[in-house]
Formats: sequence, C-alpha cells, structure tokens
Amino acid sequence: SIVSGLARYVVVVASNTTSAQLVRDNYANQNRPGFEWAWLSPAVFADGAAAMVLANDAPDGFGLLATGYEIHPSIELVRFPGGGGLNPTCVLNGSEHAYVMDAKAVSTVFEPLMRRNIEMMHDRTGMTVSEFDWVFVHQANGPLVRAFGETLGLPSERVPVNIDRYGNTSSASTLLLLDEARKSGRVQSGQKALFLWIGAGVGAMNGFAVFRL
Repeated sequence: SIVSGLARYVVVVASNTTSAQLVRDNYANQNRPGFEWAWLSPAVFADGAAAMVLANDAPDGFGLLATGYEIHPSIELVRFPGGGGLNPTCVLNGSEHAYVMDAKAVSTVFEPLMRRNIEMMHDRTGMTVSEFDWVFVHQANGPLVRAFGETLGLPSERVPVNIDRYGNTSSASTLLLLDEARKSGRVQSGQKALFLWIGAGVGAMNGFAVFRL
C-alpha cells in the first residue's frame, strides 16, 4: 500500500506473548517423546512487543530495500499440541498446553538457515554482510547468536544481543534490538541494517529484510 501510494504510513507490529502457555505444572513430568527439553521453554521464552513506522515519503534508497523468506514444513522447531479445532481446550487436556521448543533442532538449523538468509539477501541485492552497519539477528539463543556473529567476521557491537536481559521475545526481538540501538544514539541516518530471523509455526521459517535507516 505504501508503494502504490494508498497509504502514507504503515505500522508494522511484532509481538510475542507466550507467558499464558508457560504454566509450570504443564511442563512437570513431561515424559512423552519429543518433550525431553520441555523445561527449557519457560526458561527461555519471554513476552515482548515492538513496532516500526514505515512512510512513503522517504528519500530514494532509504527505508525497506529488500526482503525475502522461505518455509520448511519438514523442520519442526516448536510443539504446541493443546488447543485448536482438533484438540479443543478443556480441563482434561491442560497438560498438553505446553509450548515446547525443540532445543536440539534449533541448535542444528540455526546457522544453516541464517546462512541461507544471507544467500537470499545477496542474490536479491548483490550486497555482502560486511556492507552493513548493523546485523539484527533473531534472539533464539545467546551463544548461537554470538557464535554466528563471529563466523561472519563482524565485531560484536554490530551484531547486538539482548536475550541475556529479556529472554527470547521471538518475533519482537530484532525490532527491540533496533530500538535499543536507536535510543543509545548509535544509529545514524544513512546506516544500513540487515534483519535475519528464523521462526516456527508450520515447520520452520527463515527470512531477511534490508533497510537503510
């Protein structure tokens, strides 16, 4: 709608609210296959929200320059068996309302999917990671994000981390990173930012967005 001129401003909101599902009793004594790491979900995930305002009056070469994503139905990163039409919520299935992250799967696919994001970005824009002033990475896991930043050969201040302070705020994490960088005065007009993410839902999803701020 911005490109067509139908809207002058568009607000993009990213939010994550898992606290309603992270009930301690639902994670106790989860001995079913695939739930061995169930206890990590309430220890890692957190509520968070952030928003970005996009305008159609930005100078040429500024704002959102490119984006892309992929979906991988065969990669299961999160299980949430309770609820929905097939398993309606009731007092009898309370223990199935467990938002369960497969920590092993996340650690296995994180770097390959992030590198795939960079490949897609390069194919779309011709840009390389070294050209970006900021690389905002989905905060799935602190050690994974830091290790990935090192493999890119970028200094840690260009690949910030906030999961150690807020937890994994899921879809909100990269926008919260941008908000923190702006409030600190480190973001300057004209800088280029690369957003990289993976997500879960119908399998795994990965994507990127390129901005000139």
